[in-house]
Amino acid sequence: MIWRRLVTVVFVAITAGGFPFAPCALGGEDRGDTSPAAPALGTGSNWILRLPQAERVIYRGVVSFDDAGTGTMALMYPAPSAGGMLAAVLTHGLLVGAAKDDQKAKLQTAANNVLGPYKAVLDNFDFRDLMRRALRKTANGANGKLIDPPDDAGSEMLVESLPVFSLTQDQKAIILDNVVSITVRRNTPAAIHPIRVVSTAQSETDIVAFWMRNDGEKLKDESARLVALSFDIAFRNVVSEADNVTPPYRTIRYQEGAAEKIERAQVLSNDCSRLVIRTLRGTLMSVPASSETTTTSVGGACKATAVLGSQ
Repeated sequence: MIWRRLVTVVFVAITAGGFPFAPCALGGEDRGDTSPAAPALGTGSNWILRLPQAERVIYRGVVSFDDAGTGTMALMYPAPSAGGMLAAVLTHGLLVGAAKDDQKAKLQTAANNVLGPYKAVLDNFDFRDLMRRALRKTANGANGKLIDPPDDAGSEMLVESLPVFSLTQDQKAIILDNVVSITVRRNTPAAIHPIRVVSTAQSETDIVAFWMRNDGEKLKDESARLVALSFDIAFRNVVSEADNVTPPYRTIRYQEGAAEKIERAQVLSNDCSRLVIRTLRGTLMSVPASSETTTTSVGGACKATAVLGSQ
């Protein structure tokens, strides 16, 4: 049984004076990657976009894991010593962790049912198609080119990423989670940017027909637009890291489909329809702007601001 093996591992590690797990860091906020800032990507700079090694674009359904782990087993600790108590507690943690993982997998499988109407399109949507579309939509797409995973970028700026998309359960919005790596020159550390982009919620009555129109062209095009946004944000963030601009944290409300979400974050830019923010976790996000989070109005019109460094 897997549980018996886990118990054995924990007890052997403790009695041998070892500890099989890295200690967790306590206190403070995770501010994200601390890689050295890279030079800005200029409007005319050449850059290379490397295709992910995966073939098909990754899509899943949005799921809440808030209840994962509830209803799991309770455990008494009949331990004769402090060492035995620690072993029992660690074993219980492993058991509960495994139970949570099992629950999360079941929740995710159920959430993925929302993708059913789009299966025919998603099964044939590959990363080459996605990245070609995204490259055309970036601010500096004319100077970028795609290469396959084994190819060498040479001395040009290299951009790598693996986008993962989530469709909200009401099917009104798409969420992109992307980690963008930018290597300015060979043998230099890459700048790593965790980025989330939430699309504006659609108000179509027949949402499936909207996304599937013209053989799913709208679904593919919106996915590519989100990826292009994540690249542009990563490029601009390279500049803002060097500028040492630190806007104050504030409460940001935005829509994720029909659901309202709240983040404590810095507003890095605002074009009146979308905000780019940095969360307390260090993640960069592009989210639809609400009326409460747009900047001050001038003559009834929104006045856009930009704190994030421009190209």
